[in-house]
Amino acid sequence: ACITCTSPACYTHNTFNPQKSSSFRDAGSPITIFYGSGIIQGFLGSDTVRIGNLVSPEQSFGLSLVEYGFDSVPFDGILGLAFPSMGIKDTIPIFDNLW
Repeated sequence: ACITCTSPACYTHNTFNPQKSSSFRDAGSPITIFYGSGIIQGFLGSDTVRIGNLVSPEQSFGLSLVEYGFDSVPFDGILGLAFPSMGIKDTIPIFDNLW
């Protein structure tokens, strides 16, 4: 979730502040993603993502501004593990980029 998210779930989870990143870029594209557990609405952005020693520069990801159905989940976000054809149009999932 983005630091500016106003949903109740965003107040109980860690959020991302794009203003604290020198490499964040706002793609300017609105997104709506339907999950089995809920829905998020927000926008597409990109940043350098590090997982251990692996680095994915300019990794696209969604930043939620509104969330439905995530109030009591124990996790802070969803890392897309789908095939590219199932993800957000014109984006590449992180594990495909890390590969």
